[in-house]
Amino acid sequence: MNFDLFKEYEPLYVIGHKNPDVDSVVSSTILCNIFNSKGIECYPCFLENYEVDEYNLSMISDCMTMNMKVINNDENYHYVLVDHNDPTQSIGFGKKIVWGIDHHKSSNILSNVIIRPYCSCSLFIYDSFKKYYNFSNEEKFMIYMASLADSLFFKGSRFSDEDKVLYIIDNDDNVIA
Repeated sequence: MNFDLFKEYEPLYVIGHKNPDVDSVVSSTILCNIFNSKGIECYPCFLENYEVDEYNLSMISDCMTMNMKVINNDENYHYVLVDHNDPTQSIGFGKKIVWGIDHHKSSNILSNVIIRPYCSCSLFIYDSFKKYYNFSNEEKFMIYMASLADSLFFKGSRFSDEDKVLYIIDNDDNVIA
């Protein structure tokens, strides 16, 4: 991946969907960690009207310290979308969307978003960037927690055999590493 392509858009504001869940927050944070490590000024953010429900707030606090920048949607930022690919799910139309990464079905609205069916967006980010970035154990734990939450603890329809290659799973489908 050519990270230099993003330099002209600094600072980047990485934003998840308007009903933030564990995967959206973790994905925003992890992607910013990756970009910042490559010398690209990047901030995980919420719009000022975002609210995290109690369940997701509890899950997030179990795996990380949430440090999201709260921004006003009237500003002229350069955005990266994570965990959604439809601008109406966050910033709306008419904004500068530089890029996006998502694991949901395509809305066919944006062409500058990569989409693959993973159990979580954070797991997709991990698999996409693991050869460019050395994930810490803390970041891997964050991704694990986001994947648990988004896949109904690896029992939901989002969790597939492709996701299993990123985890060590025993014969009873228990995650052991």
